[in-house]
Amino acid sequence: QHIFWRVARAAATTLRAGAVLAPGFIARNPWRDQFTAGLFSENTYIPFVNVFSGWGSLVLKDDAFQDFQVSGGPQASLVSLDRKYTKETLEEMMGTGGVVQSVRNVVKTPLETLQVLSEFSELGTRVGEFKIAMKGKERTKENVYKAGLDARNVGLDFNILGKMSKPVNMLVPFFGADLNGSRRLVLEFKNNPKRATMKVTPLAIGSLLLYLNNRDEDWYKNLPIWVKETTWPVKIGDIVYKFPKPFEVGMLFGTGTEKIAETLIEKDPDVFNEFLLTTSQDFVPGFLPTVAVPIAEVWANKKTFQKTPLVPAYLEGFLSPQQFHPYTTELSKALGMAISELPGLDDSFLSSPIVLENFVTGWGGGVGRMAMRLVDKAGRELGILPNNEKIPENLSDNPFIRGYQVRQPSMGTYYITEFYEKSFRAQKISETYKHQLATMDFDESQALLDKYGDL
Repeated sequence: QHIFWRVARAAATTLRAGAVLAPGFIARNPWRDQFTAGLFSENTYIPFVNVFSGWGSLVLKDDAFQDFQVSGGPQASLVSLDRKYTKETLEEMMGTGGVVQSVRNVVKTPLETLQVLSEFSELGTRVGEFKIAMKGKERTKENVYKAGLDARNVGLDFNILGKMSKPVNMLVPFFGADLNGSRRLVLEFKNNPKRATMKVTPLAIGSLLLYLNNRDEDWYKNLPIWVKETTWPVKIGDIVYKFPKPFEVGMLFGTGTEKIAETLIEKDPDVFNEFLLTTSQDFVPGFLPTVAVPIAEVWANKKTFQKTPLVPAYLEGFLSPQQFHPYTTELSKALGMAISELPGLDDSFLSSPIVLENFVTGWGGGVGRMAMRLVDKAGRELGILPNNEKIPENLSDNPFIRGYQVRQPSMGTYYITEFYEKSFRAQKISETYKHQLATMDFDESQALLDKYGDL
């Protein structure tokens, strides 16, 4: 195989594993699954209830668990798509000695532990659906197979890949999932329009009421736009929590409803137009191979998911080794400084700590970020790295909790980002205006002043 193909495929595999096995993903995944299961279930799946029944069967390895294994239901999970121990069934991993022996069998390495936790978090929903589908029915081959099919379809079946999409999925880790998610949503409304509408209506109403309750609060206005669009923010006491929206359903009927309300209240059609543009882009799977994504983000200076600057405006004028924020690891700072000492790389993007960390997360996902922070912590405790005083850690820094809690303080808040972006733009306009005056281009300078005078 060509070297580029092998490198690109390895990058996609690493990111897929790093994202799926990240503690944050493991914690968020069951929450999101409840909404998609409630929409796609062919039975009477009750979100946030039947998942516990499914987890119970996984722990006890009862008859429902055994039948679920035979039905092929586990093969639909995201972890089963890419983990190296595909031949091991969940029963083999859990052993024959009960829960205590199960722990001994799976906790061999941190990676295997995360693999089991990730699959366990996802399979609870599928086993819950399987048990409902089998309720009151005989354990015949046909019934077990049909229930297994329902379990596969209650969420996304990550092993459904078309002839054309399969090779792309090797280079773009979630290409098939993105394509399948949009397809499932369209088919659900096409085949069961009344049922689907009834199921998404509570989600839309809940999103609207929460938005109306939050919209005038300063803490809500200050949240990054991507947090508002992808989660339901709730403030309890002094802590702001963010509950993830399901991907396609949440974006269309959750965020979409919020944007319609914002457009009507603010009387600004650009709000909804920008949402339509963003949504249309999100619903079309990306074709850029994973290996090239961090490089493209450096070139465009924009994060693909958050759609925010990679290097914030207030750091763009700094030398690359000095481009870091309070949460940047000492490890990446040290690496950046070391790279800057190499010939020709003193101010290269490769010596920017922010860029270096983006390469780690871009190719290693959440697990890559967690590994870097663990190495950083060990280096500081051993005295290898400087133990500079940083912002005290809180629960939002915990890898399992960070997916549900907004980090405070943060340099990525809406007000800070907007201030620096407007300041940077005003500076460019000012320099252009001065140049036009210097060249005696008075008509163009007046036109520029008329257009951007308020800024």
